[in-house]
Amino acid sequence: METKLFLLFTLCLFGAAVAGPTVKTNNGHLFGVSEAEASVFYSIPYAKPPVGNLRFQNPVPIGYLGDIDVTNNTGVGCIGMRLMCSIGQCAEFESEDCLYLNVYVPTSVDLSDPANQPKATLPVLVWFHGGAFWFGAGLAPLYDGRFLAEKTGAIVVTLNYRYMPFGFLAMGSSAPGNMGFRDQQVALQWVQDNIGVFGGSNSQVTIYGESAGAQTIGLHLLSSVSKPLFTNAFMQSNPVSFTFKTSAEAVDLGTRLS
Repeated sequence: METKLFLLFTLCLFGAAVAGPTVKTNNGHLFGVSEAEASVFYSIPYAKPPVGNLRFQNPVPIGYLGDIDVTNNTGVGCIGMRLMCSIGQCAEFESEDCLYLNVYVPTSVDLSDPANQPKATLPVLVWFHGGAFWFGAGLAPLYDGRFLAEKTGAIVVTLNYRYMPFGFLAMGSSAPGNMGFRDQQVALQWVQDNIGVFGGSNSQVTIYGESAGAQTIGLHLLSSVSKPLFTNAFMQSNPVSFTFKTSAEAVDLGTRLS
């Protein structure tokens, strides 16, 4: 009797696991979670962890990982200041290993069988969080993309990018500068390469963000590398008071900081 109950319990668990949304990306199978508002894939790695020899370096796109459980909504953000947490702009935890993105898919899209890929027709909204290049995270509670996906019928992507010295220190080859901006470019390339399996159209990608996120969007609009990675853009509360530095000025500042 105990053996039968154990087998029944195991089958129930297996049935619950396979019932969740599943997609096959270039990096492997992603196993997400069905929420009331959307099918969600939390903390998908889009670049190798920027630690060790990769600290202060440009991001390296993630390779093939096999089966990936992306059902945990425990927020991990990049290391920075713990500011404005009371209004939901902080992740629960911080780590140097932080280059992850989250995908929120309307429940109208059937993702129950990765062998039966949905038509790639939905528009895609990619959110760049603000935070003065000091703080913020894609999985901060304020940026929960479930409700926007539900209301608009679009696929919503939120992401982490490095900031403070980890993202923008410039010291020549040891720290080329603008690493956080390049994190965003690698994330956008991931969207181009993989969003189709979620039902999203990579020719209908809109990037949007506020504060520091808005300022990076202004730079994407100027970048020839970024140009093929999105279709539309809009900036919210663009902080024009943030001044830019030449490469020489940035290296001088980084040298003095060290």
